[in-house]
Parts: sequence; structure tokens; C-alpha cells
Amino acid sequence: MAYADSAEMVKRYKDLELVDLTNQDDPLATSINDAELLIALDDATAEIDAILSPRLILPLTPMPAVMVSLCCDIARFRLYANGVPAEVQSRYDSAKGVLGTLPGTPVT
Repeated sequence: MAYADSAEMVKRYKDLELVDLTNQDDPLATSINDAELLIALDDATAEIDAILSPRLILPLTPMPAVMVSLCCDIARFRLYANGVPAEVQSRYDSAKGVLGTLPGTPVT
């Protein structure tokens, strides 16, 4: 299960950006491709888990609320296939930095 869903992405980012990013093979599309967005969110969750799993027991219980925004920032980064804007790169780098400092149940 992803740390964030499509509705969380839509709350954070402009619809037009998400329409463009999720329909890179269809420049005339006018709606978000939910399947592509879910793939990005699942991939972001997998990336988060790969970062956390060597040192924390997953799933995190309780899940820190910050995981939603971190997942969205990583998913957004992953949707950019050709060139990532500086602001998107910065948010991705920041998300990875936060993941490195999250408290949790240590792996024993």
C-alpha cells in the first residue's frame, strides 16, 4: 500500500502538471492518467521502503504524517522523464534527507 494516494497528489500539485506528467505519450490528454500516477506513487513507496528497511521495522507504526508529503514529492520527481525542474529536484533531495532522519523502531 502506498504512503500517499492520487487525491494527495492533486491537493499538492497543479492538475495541469499532473495531466502532462501522467500522459507523456498523449499530449492532447485533458485528465490525469490515474494508472500512471498510481505507478509513480507505488514506486515512490518502494523507494522509501528501500531507504528505511535496513534500519527500521516496516511498516512504520504509527506512520508519521510526513510520509504522505515525502511520498508525493518522490512520486512527482519520478514522473519527470525528461529533465527535472530545480524545484522538483530540491524537494526530492529534501525528502530523501528527511527519510534519513526519521525515528522508528530499530531493526535488531
